[in-house]
Order: sequence, then structure tokens, then C-alpha cells
Amino acid sequence: MKKLPFILATIVIVVAGGYWIYNTTNPYRGLVTHMDVQSDPETVVTLQQQLSQALSSISASKQADQRPDLNLYEIAGLNAYYLGDLAQAREIYEEYFTYNSINPAAWSTYGNILYHMEDWVNAESAYRTALQLAPMEEFYRDLIQVVSRDESRTSEVEAILFEYIDTIGQTQWAMVQLGTWYAQDGQCQKALDHYNVALTIAKNEGGSVEAIEQDMDAIEQTCVEK
Repeated sequence: MKKLPFILATIVIVVAGGYWIYNTTNPYRGLVTHMDVQSDPETVVTLQQQLSQALSSISASKQADQRPDLNLYEIAGLNAYYLGDLAQAREIYEEYFTYNSINPAAWSTYGNILYHMEDWVNAESAYRTALQLAPMEEFYRDLIQVVSRDESRTSEVEAILFEYIDTIGQTQWAMVQLGTWYAQDGQCQKALDHYNVALTIAKNEGGSVEAIEQDMDAIEQTCVEK
């Protein structure tokens, strides 16, 4: 019985030491590595099978000193992502980029993975890389989403939207986003002006105008000019 306190103390030291080593060597310390997914069991099994097959094929190619089929990386990365294994999905895409770093869709997906991991800085970098490779509305949406998380950076959203317009042109989405930004900033007339442009675009393109008109009514009733 006299040895019991010593044994317990030893166990505590070992456990604490193991925890310290894990935390100091874990590259994802403080990040989210898994997310819950809403998939039926059959879909999960299919995704797991496809992931396993893709990784096995990649491994076989590497062992044979052959360049792996890069499509397999995207299949594996997406399947790991859909299964909620963010860390594995991240690592698959990072290996993929050692072979091909000019795929904007892959950088966008990689950014989404990092966003769910709450690795905001690297997610933003990934979205900006996607935009440099292919300036698309989807990538601008993603960039604005991550930038908008930081209230101290709200002014950057206006600059990003101006860049969007310079690159892609005036679209209904961009005008609505700018209108919303100006309304939140207390620039009510500017907000309505941009919503009016969005309304014109929607009418010219045969789009729905009801939501735009509702937003304009709300701005007129609630916006307070600075």
C-alpha cells in the first residue's frame, strides 16, 4: 500500500507528459479537426470505400516511383471532407499541391476545409490564391465570408467588392452586397443607389426582383444616414 501513492504519482506524470508532447507536436492544436456530417449510412460507406481505394492507388503509384493520378487526390480529399475528417482532407490537398498548385477549384475546396477547421488566416490565403488563378464570384464570396468574420476589417469588404466589379463587372450579387455594406455603414442613399442598379440588372436579366424590393423597403424604413 505504501507504493500506491508513488504509482499514482508516476501515472499522473506519464499522462501529463504524454499530453504535453501531444500538444506541442500536434500541428492542428487549437483547430477543429473533425466536423459532424449529415449523411445516411449507405453514403458514408460509399465515401469510405472511395477514399480507401483512392489512397491505395496513390500509395501504389508512389511505391512504384510513378506520378499518381492527380484526380485521385481530389476524389480522396473531397471524400475525407464529406466524411468530416478535416485534418485528413487538408493533408491530402497539401500533398496534391506539390504536384499541381494552379487548380483554382482545389484551392477553393482547400480554403473551405481550412475555414471549417477555423484556420482563418490560411483559409483566406487559399481563397486569395483561387482568385488569383481564376477570378470567380464563388471565390469572392468565400473571401468576403472569411474577412467579414473580423469586425475590424469590415472596410476591406468594400475594397474586395470594388475589385470584383473591376474584374468581373457589375452584377446583381455585387450590387446587393455593396448596397448592404453601405446600409450597415449608415450610407443610406448610397445603399439605395446600389440596390437600384441591382434591381435594373435583375429586370434586364429576367431575374426575381421581389427580394431586392423588400431589402430596399427595409433600408428606407430602418437605415439612419450618418
